[in-house]
Amino acid sequence: MADYATPCCTVDDLSALTSLDTSATPTGTTYKVSSLRDTWSFEKDSTLSDVPFEVITDPNGAWVRNHHPDVSWVHNPEWWIDPANGSDENIGTDSAYPLATVREFLRRCQPNFLWTPTTGLTVHVMRDINEDIQIQADFNMTPGFGSFLLFTADLAPQTGNTTITAVQAHNSSTNTVGALTVSGSTFWAGKEGMVGVIQGGARAGACFVVAKNLGSGKGQISAVGAGPYDPTPITLQTGDVFKLYTQTKFGGLLVVNGSGIVNFENLEIGTTVDPYGHSATVYEATAFFTCCHFPNGLNSEDYAYVDVSHSDIQLGCRAQNYSELILSGNVVRGASPLCRAGAIIWSYNATVFGKIRLEKFSSLRVDTGWWLSVHDTTTAIKVDPGGEVDTRGGKLWGTGVAGPRIEILPGGSFIYSTGAAPNLAGSGTEMYVGGTGGTTTFAGLPSFNANNGSKVVVST
Repeated sequence: MADYATPCCTVDDLSALTSLDTSATPTGTTYKVSSLRDTWSFEKDSTLSDVPFEVITDPNGAWVRNHHPDVSWVHNPEWWIDPANGSDENIGTDSAYPLATVREFLRRCQPNFLWTPTTGLTVHVMRDINEDIQIQADFNMTPGFGSFLLFTADLAPQTGNTTITAVQAHNSSTNTVGALTVSGSTFWAGKEGMVGVIQGGARAGACFVVAKNLGSGKGQISAVGAGPYDPTPITLQTGDVFKLYTQTKFGGLLVVNGSGIVNFENLEIGTTVDPYGHSATVYEATAFFTCCHFPNGLNSEDYAYVDVSHSDIQLGCRAQNYSELILSGNVVRGASPLCRAGAIIWSYNATVFGKIRLEKFSSLRVDTGWWLSVHDTTTAIKVDPGGEVDTRGGKLWGTGVAGPRIEILPGGSFIYSTGAAPNLAGSGTEMYVGGTGGTTTFAGLPSFNANNGSKVVVST
């Protein structure tokens, strides 16, 4: 019986493999292909169809890749992918000889992720990628030996240097959104979701997301962080100079699962939607997204930990099945965020356009010193039976049709776990507490913007 695991010979590349005379080659004959550092076995009289870099048909059968790559691949810390100019038979670890697909990178490295050194693997995305991507992130998470995977690209500038002529700082106490004014009355039109980066001076590297065009050269922005990975609030000044950027496309569909850590930066993620309405989904794994754009939403499920900073999430986000979704300086727009089944959404100065819904056993939390602002909706937060809002000393504020209204249905709860009282700011602030089982728990009475028709209504 043929031994599929042990190659009988070695060839340089796939061209050499497919040049072999297979008229007398038995099933199970195995060759190692040096360019791929993987073995291929022959299946005589096979009816398989061609699959690039996985199945190669032959007049007498087919060569099938065994997916037993050398562990040496994961000891190369940097990789490059260029769909336009790369080849999946290139070395891939040299920017002059990039791979063409993420799939080939995963074929070479994913089977051996457990043996990745602590330096991790960095994959440079050189041009737009449209393939569907599924990452099984099973890395060694032993303390002192944990590793990670990073997909990164350069931001693409969409504007030249632009000087700020006026700054409107975020102020939850006065219900004032953060906004920048520049010369040019139409400057912000069509730029929602772009990332702004300060180009020089004392606040160089500070970044924000464009939230909304307010007209007359004025644009609403997200909270400004000290840097892409640093949510420390920064106040911009008149005279600061910035550029606006877009991201490199990364995948039609993206699925991340496993036990490891995967990082994504400066990427547009999930450009298509599957039949279940999913586009970018993280299951069980830990994922960090920085300065990314999600045109079709983001899902965290099944105990996943997902941290998103300075990113634009269109068509909403969803956390469910005991996952955690952290929103740091993001803009969420186009659909309502949803939290359900034991999941938690944390806000660190997130800006949301649309209602946040908390279903059974789920929680929305805002820590001391941070805020969540909700805009353009009649009900900012809807707490279903078993759902929970815990401000933990943070602030809830916003603007919209009826102010930041909070609706607590029977069995839902609003908790203020630290400090004297929650601060609910905004014109027309309302809190509706449902009938039997709807509760609020405070250390003191809630603070409302009482001059603008604010109220608490308790249904019995």
